[in-house]
Amino acid sequence: MKKFVITVIILLLLLAAAWLTPLLLKNPGLLQLEILGYQLQMTVITAGILVLALLLILWLLWGLIKAPKKLARKVASYQQQKKFDQGLLAFSEGQWQKAEKLLLKSAQKSKNPQLSYMAAARAALAQQDLDSAMAHLDAAEKTVSNPLTIDLTRCEIWLKTGHLQQARDLLETILSSYPNNPRAVRMMLQVSEQQKDYLRIKNLLPKAHKLALVDKHQNESMREQATRDGLIHAFDEQQLLSLWSELSRKQQKFYL
Repeated sequence: MKKFVITVIILLLLLAAAWLTPLLLKNPGLLQLEILGYQLQMTVITAGILVLALLLILWLLWGLIKAPKKLARKVASYQQQKKFDQGLLAFSEGQWQKAEKLLLKSAQKSKNPQLSYMAAARAALAQQDLDSAMAHLDAAEKTVSNPLTIDLTRCEIWLKTGHLQQARDLLETILSSYPNNPRAVRMMLQVSEQQKDYLRIKNLLPKAHKLALVDKHQNESMREQATRDGLIHAFDEQQLLSLWSELSRKQQKFYL
């Protein structure tokens, strides 16, 4: 739409110029200026050309004035990107400490510092430094308006380090706002499996299947496993009867 409007404006200007040019050639008009006792006379066309030339010169001068700042920004951006790339390369090579330092440096003048901080958090985790990893994620959270990606990374780190309840609490908050986020659903399934929350697994499986996180065979297998384990590991008679009442007659006969 924007290109169409610009094209129409250019065509109208060309038509106006084609209509005005013959008139100006027949009667170009004269401008008389008096500056410091001197009188200058020129046609309207000449005056217009001079005004355009003056504007062009001013535009070029403004560009030259801004050029050093633009160059400095480009150099800083290049150096930041170079540090970020070197940090990722060091991370892929297993040089965790070097990677963390480079990634933190790249975050200082980055347009997307949260990416550098999250990568630095993973490098810190690889060094078994959970506190530093969380600190890097806190720094990343201060640079964004929506912390979803950072919170998901936080949950992933908690899941890897065995902080299941902390991961679960944050995942519950995420899923309340983003119920169909595939990464959150997958991690909640993993947490529920480790916590042996079989009812939660059964409730999550339809959504996981819909989001293509599990196929039909995996869905049925996990549902059956969750039902069996739930019946075996029921805390008391009340929970056992509650689980039993959710089964169809065919399922009850199968599990009996």
